[in-house]
Amino acid sequence: MMINFTISSVLTWGTKVQIKMPSGLTLPPVGSIVEVIGLQNTTPAKSGTILDSNVVEILDVVLSEGPRNSGYMFQLAINNVTNQLSSKNAGTIEITTFYF
Repeated sequence: MMINFTISSVLTWGTKVQIKMPSGLTLPPVGSIVEVIGLQNTTPAKSGTILDSNVVEILDVVLSEGPRNSGYMFQLAINNVTNQLSSKNAGTIEITTFYF
């Protein structure tokens, strides 16, 4: 699963992201760890955890390489997410950032 998103505020060290996947996608069981790849080196994060309600939580999206300013685009590949066997729209993705 490929996800691109542009941030509207500054993200600093220790930021985590929660991505609520549409119900039309199938994720591994809750508590599973999935591989995350930051394409174009947009994030150092390497894994995410499956939470309840089809949510993937990715910690340490920004590390010591400095803050990411408004307008920065993250490009992520998340492995082990399966699309539905249908041509209909799988639904909306919601992305929430958290600061520590």
